[in-house]
Parts: sequence; structure tokens; C-alpha cells
Amino acid sequence: MSVKKITTAAQKGGVGKTTTNLNLARAAVTRGLRTLAIDMDPQGNLSSVAAAERATPDDIDIADVIAPGSDVTLAEAIRPGVWERLDVVAGSSKLSLVRDQLAGALAGREHRLREAVAIVEDDYDLILIDVGPNLDLLTINALTASDRVLIVTEPGLFAADGIAALQNTISIVQQYYNSSLQVAGVLVNRVEDQTSHDQYWIQEFSQSVDNVLDPVIPKHTWIRDASEVPKGLDEWGTRKARAIADIYAAHLDTIRRS
Repeated sequence: MSVKKITTAAQKGGVGKTTTNLNLARAAVTRGLRTLAIDMDPQGNLSSVAAAERATPDDIDIADVIAPGSDVTLAEAIRPGVWERLDVVAGSSKLSLVRDQLAGALAGREHRLREAVAIVEDDYDLILIDVGPNLDLLTINALTASDRVLIVTEPGLFAADGIAALQNTISIVQQYYNSSLQVAGVLVNRVEDQTSHDQYWIQEFSQSVDNVLDPVIPKHTWIRDASEVPKGLDEWGTRKARAIADIYAAHLDTIRRS
């Protein structure tokens, strides 16, 4: 049975987490998978590029669904994505308020997203959840709702420290909220192959986590440019972009089999 629900997480901002989610979603839909992308980041970056139409403040989004006491269903927040077979649940700044509200809730606050997802998950082959670079109740909700977590990072000391902090949060979730959660691996972004600095940190990551996905994602400005259009790398029109699209697709296959 393939893994269905995957959270993509990072403890440090600006490491390409949202770009990773978008490219995994593209890999999924090109394989014919019905895919739902849920944006649990208050910045809403994933849904701003993955949704066919940008959400407005009046639209229902994930914050309305997981707010304490809300009876809004996840189905009400689903909107079409930029590609066929992709649906999106938008995130927004409202999530910051909901995070504070969840902190004051007495029971069930860690399970709000899992309960919401359960209603629609049979409609999809894959559910991708994007979270912000904070180890808070939004991230805990995402991990509690997931089968796997993919850690996204870039080479460097601060990134290594972030992985350690994230692993600690994952352990807490495994112990108290979701014993079946597993780490699918670590995806290293923005690697410059010729630098000893980057190669050193890749080796360090390999010693501290069980599965650094190989190959890593190289540093190219057009990877970010494609995600902002957005276009799949397979649509970008160059051989190098097509090769990176194939890497994301292979990693998705690895994660779903893990």
C-alpha cells in the first residue's frame, strides 16, 4: 500500500520547501494521481501558486476548517489547482490567529487537521501538506495527520541545527499523537556540486539521519522561477529542467514506497 499523506517540513525558512511541494505535486499529477495540496503555512505561498485562482480574504481556507469549534469541512475549502488532477486548500494569515486559539484549547487541538482530512482522503491518491518553518501547533497538526514527513534543507550549520530540532518535534508527535508517523527522508536543496562546503554538510546530514535522498537538488535560479509562474519543470522546455523533474518524480516514488 502506497503512502498517501506526506508533510513537507523545514525548521529554517528559505530552503525551498514550498518549491519542493509544488514539484512533488507536479510529479504526482503527471503520474495520474489525484492530488490534494494543503497549505498550513500562514504565508500561504504554496496555495498562491498552486491554486488556479488566488484565494481572497473572504474565501474559506484551512484556517476556517481547523479553528476550535468550527464545523466547516475540508471539502468546503477545496479549490481547483493549476494542473488537472490537482486540488488545493489555501492557507492564509488567519492561521496565525487559529494557532493561538488552538494553544488555548483544552482537548483535541493536535488532531484538528487529521479529523478534517479523514472526510476527504478517500477521494485522493496523495495528500501533500505544506507547513511553515515553525515547530508549533500547526506543524504538530500536520504531522499528526500524516503518514510520512519529508524534511527539506540546504547545506549549512543552521540547517543541521534545524534538522535536529525538527527531529525532536517528530519524536514528540510519534510518542503522543501519531505512532505510525515515519521520516521519509531528507531532501537537500540548492546544492552546488563543486563546493567542498556543500559536500561536507551533505556528509554530515548522512551521518545524523537515516535517509538523505539521492540525488540532491542542484542550485538553479530557474527552479524557483518555474515555481513562481507556475510551471512544472517538465514544461520548462530545457533538458536540464526535465532532468530535475525526473529527480522529483523518483523521490516521490521512493517516499510513497517508504
